[in-house]
Amino acid sequence: MSSIRQQNLVWNSLFVLAVLSILFTGWYGFLRPDKKPPALNTQSQISKLRKDADTVALKAHPAQHKLHILTWRMSAEELGSTTLAWLTDLADRNHLTISGFRTDRPKDIDPLKEVPFGLVVEGSFPNAMSFVAALEDRRSKLMVSLLQIASADPQSDRVTATIGLSGFVRPEGL
Repeated sequence: MSSIRQQNLVWNSLFVLAVLSILFTGWYGFLRPDKKPPALNTQSQISKLRKDADTVALKAHPAQHKLHILTWRMSAEELGSTTLAWLTDLADRNHLTISGFRTDRPKDIDPLKEVPFGLVVEGSFPNAMSFVAALEDRRSKLMVSLLQIASADPQSDRVTATIGLSGFVRPEGL
């Protein structure tokens, strides 16, 4: 009789263990609250990606804005005449005389096009230096690549300044 009792005890213990494991599984899988439901995880990932995209756009925008400030959107031929008009006005404001201006062949610098210019101005040394300072201003769209100043007359402060400049033209889609 004791062996039957032991068998019943074993079977009863297995039954109780099975019921407890079913209850634990039900509680763990269904009744335990999640920290974040899956839909919220997806939404938070989407919002994080949107914030990342906005950050990249903000970082790219100033660079593109700076490119637009420092370049022209016109043909190389138009840039030559526009630059000559601007340099003539700047020379007049600085009491200088333009004695030479030439436009060199444009060079392709992907995606921009560099248009080099040669300029010779004559006048007093302080006026020539203020002219060069205006050319090198951060708002100027011209890059000074060469500056040579020679005395025009040893008895006065008159100088001849040879200046190499470059302007950059951007294509339509940029």
